[in-house]
Amino acid sequence: MASPNRFEISEQTHSANFAMYNFHSHSWYEIFYLQSGQCTFYIQDKTYLMNEGDIAVIPPDIPHKTAYLAEVNKRLCIEFSANYIQPVISMFGNETLDSRLFTVLHNSTENTAFLDSLILNIINEHKQRDYISPAFLNVYFQEFILRLMRGSIPLDGRTIDFNNSSNTMQLAVNYINENFQSRLTLSDIAERFHLNPSYFSKRFKTVIGTGFKEYINNLRITKSEKMLLETNKNITEIAFECGFENSNYYGDAFKQKNGVSPTEYRKLKGNIK
Repeated sequence: MASPNRFEISEQTHSANFAMYNFHSHSWYEIFYLQSGQCTFYIQDKTYLMNEGDIAVIPPDIPHKTAYLAEVNKRLCIEFSANYIQPVISMFGNETLDSRLFTVLHNSTENTAFLDSLILNIINEHKQRDYISPAFLNVYFQEFILRLMRGSIPLDGRTIDFNNSSNTMQLAVNYINENFQSRLTLSDIAERFHLNPSYFSKRFKTVIGTGFKEYINNLRITKSEKMLLETNKNITEIAFECGFENSNYYGDAFKQKNGVSPTEYRKLKGNIK
């Protein structure tokens, strides 16, 4: 269950024999910072060779995985909910962020030094947790995002060869992401990719890391969260526009994922009165 105010930081060290064999996705944003070492980073149908100082920024519900290449690899991850990046989205728009932020980014030594300093401040405020820490955390994090946009260079990714079942699942995910507002059934998607529905269901969960129905529900709910905060549309309108055929089912699924109803979520965020 994702929190509407998620902000988590983790640091790990991996050896060269560590790899994530299956793609996974989640309902929050993620910053993946390779502090040392080298890795291959997979995002949807692209692969990127990441070196020390490179950073990947992954939006919600985007399948990704990692394979480490160096003898010692250290990474830092920040998982955060939409409210931490909403001011930047409002200022620049999704189109700009898709090309300048939501990708794999290379940083100069100078920019890495700025970013490392900000990360230390972010970690300290995350640990501090006094009454003013959330404000400082937001300020430092916004500056971190803006520094990324100003001082980083997007890396070119290599398109994955779609000739095996794992890559077919990625094609299926891409299709779902582009058509989530439509009626999508497991049988229809399996038929579209010339697969047996039972095999497709099992393979989808193995490769993507979540079941077919769960993936679609999480995707639609994530899209609805954005509409709840950015529009005045009522709950029923939002449910239908995000692909739910029943607003009651949408409300139940939303609460199961977020712990609050859509109406409570909107009030909690305070953007729509």
